Order: sequence, then C-alpha cells, then structure tokens
Amino acid sequence: MRKILAYLFKQAAYKACVRKAFLYHSCRTVDEINQYRLERFNEMWKDAYMNVPFYMNFKEKNKLPDSINELSDIKSWPIVTKKDLQLNPSLLRRKEAPDGYSKTGGSTGEPLHFGTYHSRETYATSLIGRVALDIFPGDKCFLLWGHQHLYGKGLKRQFVVMKRTLQDWFLNYYRFSAYDLSVPLLKSYYDKLIKIKPDYVIGFSPSVLAFCRANQEYKSISFKMKGIICTAGPLQLFEKEEISAFFNAPVIMEYGSVECGVMAYTTGTDKEYRVFPDTHILETKLENGYYKNIVTRLTKEYVPLIRYDIGDYLVPSSEEDFPLSLKDVIGRPSDVIKFPNGTSIYFALINDVAKQVEKVLSVQTIVKSGSLNINFLMK
Repeated sequence: MRKILAYLFKQAAYKACVRKAFLYHSCRTVDEINQYRLERFNEMWKDAYMNVPFYMNFKEKNKLPDSINELSDIKSWPIVTKKDLQLNPSLLRRKEAPDGYSKTGGSTGEPLHFGTYHSRETYATSLIGRVALDIFPGDKCFLLWGHQHLYGKGLKRQFVVMKRTLQDWFLNYYRFSAYDLSVPLLKSYYDKLIKIKPDYVIGFSPSVLAFCRANQEYKSISFKMKGIICTAGPLQLFEKEEISAFFNAPVIMEYGSVECGVMAYTTGTDKEYRVFPDTHILETKLENGYYKNIVTRLTKEYVPLIRYDIGDYLVPSSEEDFPLSLKDVIGRPSDVIKFPNGTSIYFALINDVAKQVEKVLSVQTIVKSGSLNINFLMK
C-alpha cells in the first residue's frame, strides 16, 4: 500500500523518469547526446536572457550571441561565480514570483539565497540513479539528513515541518538529523535502524561515516539492504569500504548541490560517476593541477546556471571538454575560512589533520556569524 501511495504522491516525477529512460535509449552516441544538449542549451539560454535581468546584462556586457552552433562555443564565455549571483539579488528575480526559495548550506559562511521552481527533474534524476540499486519508490528509507536551515522560523517552520513529516510518511522515509553527531544519539539511531530494517540508507557522507564509527561495537548489520547512498561530500576509498562492510551493502555516491541539483551517480558495480547528460553539462577546467567543475544546467530554472563555478574539483574519466563520466569527485580544496582579523585557513585542512588522530571518529566544522566551531566525535 505504501508503495502505491509513494507512486501517486510523486507520479509527475515518475513520468519524467520514463521520458528520461526513453531519451537515454535513443541518444546513445556522444554526438547524439551533444546534439540534444545543444538544443536544450539554446532553449535554456533564450529563457535566461529574455526573462532574468542578470543574464540580460550578462549577454549585453559580454556581447554573447542569441544561440550557439556547437557546445564548445561556451568555453569562451565568462564563468559565473556565487559572488556574481550574490552581488545584486534583485537581478535574479523574474517578473513572476518563484514557487519557493532555497539556500545553500554556506559551509564557508557565504550562503546563496535564490528563488526556485518546483522542478521534477532533480527528483527524477535521483530516482534514475537509485534504480541501478533496485531501489524503487516506497522502499523503506533510513534518512540521515539535514537542511533545517530551509525550514524558516515561527509558524512557517511549524507548517514546513508538518508538511515534511506527511511527505515522509507517503514516501516511507524515516528521517533523523545529520547535524547532531554525538555518540549517544548516533547509538540511539542504530537501535532505531535495527527496528525499522530499511531497504536502503541515504545520508550526508560525514554523518554516515560517523554513524558507523559510533557503533563499531556492533560490527555489521545482519539484515540485507540494497545500498547506502552517500552525498554532500566525497569519501576516500577506505571510508567507502568501511561503510560498506558495516552495513553489509554497496556504497553509492550521489554528486549534487542545492543550487545545481543532482549531477551524477555511481552504481553498485561501477565506481565511476555517471553524469546525467540531459540535465547538466560538467565542464572540466584545469587549474593548479586540478580539474575544476564548471556547471551548466540544461533545465529551466528560476535562476539559470550557465558556466557556474561550483567550487568543486573532479577527476574526469577522459580528457573531453564535457565528460560523461568521472573517476572521482575531490570536493572543494579551494574553500577558505576567513576570520575577522584577516587570518584564513583551508577548510579541508581541519579534516585532514583530524584524520591523523586515531580517537577522532568524525569532525564537524560550523562557520556562523564570524565564528568558527569545530566539533570532534571521539571514541
């Protein structure tokens, strides 16, 4: 019964999955894929410069054409950064109001607040990625998640929480906070997981790893699960193996962000990330010995993203300008935490140092209102 309700609740997204499946079947060669992407880009670009003031100015200032003839043409276009979008928020507003608003997590204290459409594409893309694990709507999910910063305050927050709880019931999700990584709480989550016996787990990569390490005494899960989906941060190979051994299930990496949506997935048998070619162009730009990810979204968004510097570094599977697969996602080694006195440190340095201390199970770094809090989960 719950599976039927889940399908009914998200049936528009499931129809989008069917369309995607047909597209992936019909566009098999790189040339066919790029031709499709070219057409989608020109549609998206026209909507952007006709309806979004930021891109009206962007087009005029940089003397950009109304359309392109080859995907490679965009390599000469200027790169858009988060700061560019933050400078004048009014330029990101269309004539019509958005369906809602979203905000990036702001891991380095600079969140981006932007309008959104109720797009079915991101959810449909996630479903496509999960099908490789034989995961279907209505399957029981243990969710180590967050995004409470999107809930608002006061009565609005209460309404959003109530709505989210109802949606979770329809989708068969059991939601637990990914932000509080205290050992007693993570141990209580283990008891709940054993009682729920989920079909799969979804969680922030650091939270899933912390969950495993806080419950090391139990060694591994005895019942069978379809897979463990980790997102919101890369994992090293030994960490993936540790998670897989604990849950007795394959680890799947989901690569995405709040502003860019879901961009790529690994599968249980293939450790490479497969880029979703109908929704994203990932352009790799060599910088300081690393390949920086420059993202273009091909779907109609309230705030379009064209050659957007997300800040991540990738390991592409080929030297193509727009790779369709990735060997790995490195993350954001360029993220810098800046203090009011002018001092700055690399965000990743904290995690790298902590990993050398055997008793440290996980690290949580919080940047807020000019302050830095570092929380350590210890054995």
